[in-house]
Amino acid sequence: MIPSQLVYDVGLHNGNDTAYYLYKGYRVVAVEADPTLVAQAGRRFRRQIADGRLILVNAAVSETEGRLPFWICESNSAWSSFDRSVAARNGSPHHEIHVDAWTFASILEQFGNPYFLKIDIEGNDYLCIRALVPEESPQYLSIEGSPKINENLAQLRDLGYTGFKLIGQRYFLPMQPDPTPEQVRYEKLMGFGRKLPRFAQVVRRWISEIWATLILRRDRRWIFPIGTSGSFGEATLGAWQSYDEIKATIDHFDRQRRRGEPSVFWKDNEYSYWVDLHARKGENG
Repeated sequence: MIPSQLVYDVGLHNGNDTAYYLYKGYRVVAVEADPTLVAQAGRRFRRQIADGRLILVNAAVSETEGRLPFWICESNSAWSSFDRSVAARNGSPHHEIHVDAWTFASILEQFGNPYFLKIDIEGNDYLCIRALVPEESPQYLSIEGSPKINENLAQLRDLGYTGFKLIGQRYFLPMQPDPTPEQVRYEKLMGFGRKLPRFAQVVRRWISEIWATLILRRDRRWIFPIGTSGSFGEATLGAWQSYDEIKATIDHFDRQRRRGEPSVFWKDNEYSYWVDLHARKGENG
């Protein structure tokens, strides 16, 4: 860890990812469209802002700049978006506000190029990748999995990224053909794939959640709350995969899910699995 390194948290939300990056000693630029969340972060991180370790940018990432309409989801602030259908997901109450919109190129020009870039902004994630240039793109990057995942992968490959991982956002387990020892252990604790009495299911889930918190959702003294992005770069579990390997991995898990096969990465077939795509520059392997 080098404290002078810069991290971008694009999609600050409740600030838990930013809190972790600050804990690790990084300088942080955090971008968030929702002014209420930015105000909350301003109070939470008052000292880090005063120390110059955190810059809050109250803006939405867009193709064009100016004041634009933005939809606030009232029941789940993580779903607020330029796309009304996202903010209204599951019939959620929502309302319109107007926010400052910046292109991601403008943000990079003003605040500099990061060592790590986290992107999770419910719909416009791809605009951040589109704004990157090969010689100045971050060493590590993560972006929430989406229907554009294959398009994002191709753009990341063209930017010079050679190593990729799909990391489940609940337990931070990597999706790969051969499960990690951590995944095998978790599945054993869960009694995964076996029919168990209801009481045994409850007990096993309780034990496995404690284990997951202590082992999978932990970085030394730091416990990652549910909904955070977790570690990044070499601190993530699993092996880095090449572009062709990660494409095959995506296809493999898509087929497995469509067949209705059980997995620690999803509970049912209502939604796609919830993962982040991680990428790194440099030699793969």
